[in-house]
Formats: sequence, C-alpha cells, structure tokens
Amino acid sequence: MGKEPSFRYGGFEFRTICGECKQSMPVNGPLLELDCARCGAKNTIEDANLGGYIERIETAHLDMQAGERLHATAVGNQRQWRCAIVAEKPRCGICEAALPVDQIPVGTDEDRACACGEPYSTFPAPDWLKRHLDSSVQVYLADRPGPLKQTTSGQQIPQVSSGPTEAIVMSCPGCSAGLEMTTETAHHAKCQFCGIELNLPPVLWRKLHPLPRMRTWYMRFEGPSLAMKRLEQAKQKDAKNAEVSQTRERKESRAKLLSWIGWAIVAVMAIAVAIIASQAEAAP
Repeated sequence: MGKEPSFRYGGFEFRTICGECKQSMPVNGPLLELDCARCGAKNTIEDANLGGYIERIETAHLDMQAGERLHATAVGNQRQWRCAIVAEKPRCGICEAALPVDQIPVGTDEDRACACGEPYSTFPAPDWLKRHLDSSVQVYLADRPGPLKQTTSGQQIPQVSSGPTEAIVMSCPGCSAGLEMTTETAHHAKCQFCGIELNLPPVLWRKLHPLPRMRTWYMRFEGPSLAMKRLEQAKQKDAKNAEVSQTRERKESRAKLLSWIGWAIVAVMAIAVAIIASQAEAAP
C-alpha cells in the first residue's frame, strides 16, 4: 500500500492570525476555538481548514527523515498559517528529554509528568481530525480542546499557573471605586458598584493574561492515511494509463508495419508484372 513513514510520530508548531485584531497567535494543539490573548476575541477555526492543512503536512512527512525539520506558510479561509514540522518523538518542552510515549497505550486520556516535573497532556486524536487524517491516533503536549481531565495513572502532577494569581486593583473611571481584576475578569467587564462598562487597558489585560508562546506538540500516526492511499491510487492510475498508452502505441506500430508490408508487396508485384510485360514485348 504505498510508502510507510520513516517514523511514527510528528511534531507541530502552528501560528495563525486573530480574526479581530489581526495579530499572530499560537495554535498549541488540535483546537477549533481560540481566545486571543491580545484582544480577548474568540476565534473559531474550521475543522476542514486546520485538518486539511495537517493532512497536507502529513504528505510531506512521507519524505522526511528522523530529526528533519520543515517550515511552511499557507493562506486559507482568510487566515495565514505558519507551521514547523519535525520528525521526532515527543520531547519535554523544558528539559528536552524524550518522553516515554511508547509506554502510553493509544486511547489514554490523562495528564502525566516528565522526570523533571514538567506536566504534559496526552489524549486521543479528536474525531474531527481523524476524519481528515485517519492515521492520527494520539496527541501529546498539546492544549486540550476541552476541560483538563484528572490523571488516572496515580502520578502527582504539578500545578502550574498560566498567569499571575494575585488580584490587580484599578479605579473605576465612573465612580472611582477600587475594582479587583483577576485572570477570571472578562476583557469587557462591568463595575459592580455603578454598572459602567469597562474595557480593560491592554497593559492590564496582558499582565493578567501573558501572551502564550508557541509550543511544539506531537501526534502519533498508525497505518496508511487517506493522503497515502490517494497517493498510491494516483500511482496505480498513472501506471494503468501508461500501460494503456503503451498498448495503444504497440497496436499503432503493428498497424503501420502491416501497412508498409502491404504496400511493399504491391510494389514488388507491380515490378514483377512490369518485368514480365517487358520481356513479353521483347520476345520474337
């Protein structure tokens, strides 16, 4: 069935553009909904867009060697995508040690920790992604598309904060009351005293919601994907077309040869008749 990848894992680094503020934001996992850390806008990504792009990348995987890294840029559905892919097993984003993912059964949905203490996630590839890339079976070190699940392995997972935990106090521009802002405060909030609508200043918003950095997340592949099957089907179709073309050319060549032989026989017969006639006229 076509060429198998030289590895069973692939690392991804995605970055796209916020539909509201048009600023770059990382896509650290198979996510179809993203909150922009700059402006707070909710971004919905079409599964056909992200899934189709990953599928095209998977085709490039076929020719990659272990450790090789490629960069790509694409524009689709009014979004610009930047991506890096690497043919390697999942590595810890802190100590860069290889993670024991071969010991994690496919279908596991839990949080684990590297030997250095850094937590990482692993969960099955979402159904929408498998519709585009049916060889994808497991995801590692990615942001989850839903709430985090608790570990079932009995490991103690360190709790890390995505931003400052202390409250920040600011004065209401309407009533001057002191308002406490936390990471749970919406970008567009209301004063609890006078009801005035507030837009959090960008500096304050970024202090509460530091810009996320782009991380490498990984997928495990098993078996030939749709892209590999289509590639094999295309090769088989090309081979069949070439065979049909060769058969047609052989028939045409045979027909031409028979035609030339027929004309040669006619010419020989005409010459023989002419010689006989000439000899008959010359006879006494």
